[in-house]
Amino acid sequence: MWSASAIAAIFPLGTLLINISGAFPMGYLSVLFAVVDWHTRHGTALTALCLTGMIGGYTTFSSMQMDAVKLAGARGHVRAVSYLGLSVGAGLLAAALGGTLALVRGRGGLPWSISSYW
Repeated sequence: MWSASAIAAIFPLGTLLINISGAFPMGYLSVLFAVVDWHTRHGTALTALCLTGMIGGYTTFSSMQMDAVKLAGARGHVRAVSYLGLSVGAGLLAAALGGTLALVRGRGGLPWSISSYW
């Protein structure tokens, strides 16, 4: 039976899941603040508090880097690079999905060209 510590030694799944789950609301709120124009209504303080403060504090970029160093130090260079690639790729995908959801909800349907909003 696998324990959580045994899985973490092979691959730091906890940090990965935290970062991905934080990327989704980061993408959602980033697009929501830009499209709904919260900047002019509430100023940059609310945006900074929500995005950088709350969600940035929730995610663990420095832990991701340290986990990669630990993996590489244990002769797991392939695992370290895989972990970083998966973390960044899945995080970007989660942020894009969050942003797309904000666009769909804010526009009342799927826009013809999502790329025009990015």
